[in-house]
Amino acid sequence: MRILLTAYGPFRDIKENIGGRVLDEIQKNWDDSTGALTTLKLPVEWQSAEAALTRTLTEFKPDVVVSLGHAEKYPAITVETRYFNIAEGEDNRGETRDGEVISLGAKAFYNTNVNINELARHLTENNIQAVLHSGKEGMSYLCNFTGYLVMRHASSRRKKKLLFLFLHLPPNIMPFPTLVKGVREVINFLVSETQS
Repeated sequence: MRILLTAYGPFRDIKENIGGRVLDEIQKNWDDSTGALTTLKLPVEWQSAEAALTRTLTEFKPDVVVSLGHAEKYPAITVETRYFNIAEGEDNRGETRDGEVISLGAKAFYNTNVNINELARHLTENNIQAVLHSGKEGMSYLCNFTGYLVMRHASSRRKKKLLFLFLHLPPNIMPFPTLVKGVREVINFLVSETQS
């Protein structure tokens, strides 16, 4: 079992991206019996992020990918269930994308390939507050960019399914240990789904 956990670094006035902090905590206490874990901290830069993510997906060949994003005003861990073929916003290097497509001639969006109802039940049973989100609001910047790239890669795999989710984490709403536990439970659920 190969698991890839990604997060972004600091951006704009966000000096500490909560995704990176959660990633560090999970990596520090990882139990290898769950599977082989690779972590990847992506720069908030369009070109560099795409290059690093594409390279890791190709070389590591993960079975499960969970990506983390920072979301100041979200009410709970937010499970993104749809990823759009659109990129807009200015990155840390000043490169701006103005709503252009990520991949020419490709699908307008990808739905998650995870059983969301079962995931929601699993999180509730483990006392993790989470909400599901499938709209475009908040999903055109680099978080969505990661999601679309991973789902495009997953759809091209013919032999073995790759399960993927993007999670937005609220740093000031939920305690840090709860965020860590929530991400761990998502990983556990996806690993279990892959093995079944």
